[in-house]
Amino acid sequence: MHVRNTIALMNRLFFACLATVATMIPALAWDTAPRPISLPSQEGLPFKPISMDIYIDFYCPHCHDFVTTILPPLKEQFGRALNIQYIGLPVVENASTLAFEIYEAARLEGKGEEMAHLLFETLQIKGRSIQSIKMRESLYHTLGLDSDRMHEHLKSGRAKDRVEQQLRHALKIGLDMTPVVVLDRKYLVIDTSADNLRLILDELVSQKTKHTL
Repeated sequence: MHVRNTIALMNRLFFACLATVATMIPALAWDTAPRPISLPSQEGLPFKPISMDIYIDFYCPHCHDFVTTILPPLKEQFGRALNIQYIGLPVVENASTLAFEIYEAARLEGKGEEMAHLLFETLQIKGRSIQSIKMRESLYHTLGLDSDRMHEHLKSGRAKDRVEQQLRHALKIGLDMTPVVVLDRKYLVIDTSADNLRLILDELVSQKTKHTL
């Protein structure tokens, strides 16, 4: 999906000067602390892991492809060096925001990543609607989530508020497409191909390693 205003693009020809030529996103505070997916074996890492914020739309087939085919090899290669979090960003026209609220509610319960994958499977592979309470409770049961707590997150507006906050933040930094990746809260990556991300992560890890020597 195309963006109206691209604010940064990591060009492979300029990796030798990554820190100076890449357009950097101004530091923007989050209203609530993120819940990154901490990958194993980070203990003893000589530098602070790279934050990898992945903006996804559960109705976007490109996002589904990204999290199922592109991300896993990157997690395997850079696992020690990454802190990953998914951020729901509704950009598909006329799509319900309910999936994003369910995702945020699950994230409040510590099951955000699992719910993201389950929503992709339900909406895109199985082609099922999540509008009915029965279907939503089936999702909660699959992940071992307490239905009452999930209903409360949705009813109270906490999950909806989080979705709206994420959307405001995304628009503030110029995002209106998915999937996109923001690394270390500074570098916006529009080209989310495996090769491009691998090159960028290699460079960032190299820089961080040099700075700790």
